[in-house]
Amino acid sequence: MKTILFFTDNKNTEINLTSNDSCNIIYIFNYDINNILNVYQEHEKKDIYICSDNIQFLIIAYRMYTQIFDAFIYHSSQTNKKLTENEEHKLFLHTDIPVEEEITIPIYYLKDEPKDLFIDINLQKIHSIDNISLIKKKPTFEKIFYFNNKYLITTGVSINIKVINLDNSDVKQDINVESDFIHIEPIIVLHINYILNILTSSDVDKGTALNKSQLKISKLPKIEQYKFFIILKLIINTKRNIIYDTFINSFLIDFDSLTDSFFHTIIDEIQTSTLTKSNKYYLFWQYLRLYFITPNIQSISSQLHIAKLYRNVYNEYKDSLNDLTLIPKENRNKNLIFIFTSQFLGSNHAPTKLILERASYLIKDFNKDVLIINTKELITQEGAVPFFKNFIANDMQKYSNTNYVSYNDLEIPFYQPFSNMPNEGEINNILSIVKEYKPYFLLNFGSGNLTCDLCSNIISSITFPTTSDFPISESQIRINRTMLSNDNKNLCKELNIDERSLIISNPKNGYHESKVTYSKEDYDLPNDKFLLSIVGNRLDNEVSDEFILMILNTITENTFIVFIGEFLRYSLLCDQFPLLKNNSKFLPYQDYLSDVLKLFDLHINPDRIGGGHGALYSIMHSIPIVTLDKGDVHTLTKNNFSVSSYNEMEQIIKRYIHDPLFYKEQSKIAHNIYEQEQDIKKEISLLIEDIEKNPYFF
Repeated sequence: MKTILFFTDNKNTEINLTSNDSCNIIYIFNYDINNILNVYQEHEKKDIYICSDNIQFLIIAYRMYTQIFDAFIYHSSQTNKKLTENEEHKLFLHTDIPVEEEITIPIYYLKDEPKDLFIDINLQKIHSIDNISLIKKKPTFEKIFYFNNKYLITTGVSINIKVINLDNSDVKQDINVESDFIHIEPIIVLHINYILNILTSSDVDKGTALNKSQLKISKLPKIEQYKFFIILKLIINTKRNIIYDTFINSFLIDFDSLTDSFFHTIIDEIQTSTLTKSNKYYLFWQYLRLYFITPNIQSISSQLHIAKLYRNVYNEYKDSLNDLTLIPKENRNKNLIFIFTSQFLGSNHAPTKLILERASYLIKDFNKDVLIINTKELITQEGAVPFFKNFIANDMQKYSNTNYVSYNDLEIPFYQPFSNMPNEGEINNILSIVKEYKPYFLLNFGSGNLTCDLCSNIISSITFPTTSDFPISESQIRINRTMLSNDNKNLCKELNIDERSLIISNPKNGYHESKVTYSKEDYDLPNDKFLLSIVGNRLDNEVSDEFILMILNTITENTFIVFIGEFLRYSLLCDQFPLLKNNSKFLPYQDYLSDVLKLFDLHINPDRIGGGHGALYSIMHSIPIVTLDKGDVHTLTKNNFSVSSYNEMEQIIKRYIHDPLFYKEQSKIAHNIYEQEQDIKKEISLLIEDIEKNPYFF
């Protein structure tokens, strides 16, 4: 449904803009330009139009807010009140629109054409708003108008900044926040100056100081937060200090009010920066991790920007190497397979176990020789630059001193570099090993394995993702866990990936035997409650206030909530939500998680990409699951336990409690899904068959 915001000062005005009923008209009885964003945010949705009987008001709004409204409409009336023009209003009404504003849409008018225009405006007559054919907008950027030595921020839509100089004066490079911006609140000035002082101070813990500032800024209204982001970015941009810029980007991206547009701008800036290729690869991993744990930026569009950054890094490394000639498959050792991973931690680590299981099946059941190569590139610290809340991946250095790893009575050949990766000398070393031994193919587990992708220029490689997301890789062949969605098809098109190169294969999990027997008393869990389990190693990022409020709404139905894994915020949330403190418990990492989960009645999966490991152990014991309709758990359970929102999740939890027949039916489904997930041998057999017949297996 279209929403029309009609600005007028005539309270007797009533308009008819459309010939059908699919229109919601909201009257705003003032011509306050500064109120437009507040009104817009109250009614924010698709197909939102701005209309007015005052052409001056409409032109100003047209120039300032082109990127957030879908159409601008003039509707003549008996009143023709003129605005009280202030400094910026005069400029918008009396200066022609420069090309830099990138305004591609017209002002539509019904009935009478507007008079007394001082500038050239693209006008188009219509008989009703049903005649409006929306023009596809260009990617958003933040227009900052500059005139009379001052800056004016408009929409707050992006930190992709473009300064529009309306009076051709010299744009200031040394910006003073107090005096150089129009309509900026003192609290923003205070925070900007505070952060600039932190950056230039040598005796301040920047991370701690910025944490304090972040908490205060997060309490501001979103519009004010966006203004803060944009001013800070503008000032940092003018300083032309890549280290400042990188650090501030990582600071801004940590705000809950972060939008897709902000995230995309930051990722794209890395590609065009003067950073070294190892700096870029370091940032690729930091931002890929943030994407993985931040639900509000998890979109196909974000994946595309991250994949393009990775491709940029890959090409820079590839250009620095020589003699990357493909060895045809006919000239390779059909009995030898190299398995690549960017992190190897041991059999208690789910992705590592995934690799070890497949290596053991390839050796025992398919008579293949296997070499596992851990490139140690996951969230690497090589090329590190200052980064707010940077993350360091676990690195088991002991594996650099061994030529074999043990698993299921097998000694599997293994190689791990001593040096931090990516190291160009070590990359060349691994390339030489690949050239010398000529494996049949390279099987890479996980996204962003730079060394394996470089080796794919010599031997065909296949990338096997460890999550349900589309793999970020430059391999010839990529594995996807489900049939391609329309979003993933568009992603392939944007990245110039031939869909024929994709293989659909969902990894099986193998049987898990119980090792110990626990009781509820062992963990001090109530016997008379309906026990909910929430499992994860990143619960601090994945458990939002919205999720907590939803789960607390089930307390009246006799539930008890147990968080298992890593959750530093648990005690803080208990202070924030007293009801949680009295009706929940936190258990740290459990060595025998599958046996612990046997004690529960229902497994709850918050909004996240991962979580498949805990969910698998629950369905192993025929325990139903509730998950949102995305991510690894949704894929694992084949949409049998998925809901579209937290509100729906709350209702389905209550149904499990009060409907025994429904619970029993869902338990059977959980058991059946688990049974179907066991045949790893069949999975590998089909995978090899699909690889060999794929047109991109050269």
